[in-house]
Amino acid sequence: AYALYGAKIEAAPEKIFPLVAERVLAGKSLSAHEANARNAEIAELRRKFLTQIAPFDAMLMPTVAISPPPIAAIAADAETYRQANAGALALPSLANRLGLCAITLPAGTCAGDPPLPFGLSILAAPFGERQLLQIAAVLERILRQLGDMSRA
Repeated sequence: AYALYGAKIEAAPEKIFPLVAERVLAGKSLSAHEANARNAEIAELRRKFLTQIAPFDAMLMPTVAISPPPIAAIAADAETYRQANAGALALPSLANRLGLCAITLPAGTCAGDPPLPFGLSILAAPFGERQLLQIAAVLERILRQLGDMSRA
């Protein structure tokens, strides 16, 4: 991220949320050797993941692993923000880091006060967008029918 956005953030830091800027600018200290080692680790994880999901058309998972915290709590404390951000990005980052294709569908609401929406993510192998969209269309119809049934 630093290679792509670091210079822009350094030129106008007021244009980005400070804790996001902090995370991106931390990449400045990453050496080429460290970056290459991390990229090799990700490539190996990708290979293993694709081997595991090869027998399947797609993988389903919740879009995020946590319920959203109150904005006041994350706005008031940097560490609370970092923890919430890590929890919120843990699952979506899987597809991003492994170069998979993914789509998220609204899947309903969780019990709570107020009830909060949640999403269902569908992941597929790279370049599987056409099949992924077909699967998403079928699942969207099923989720809509289930939602209609729960209101009956």
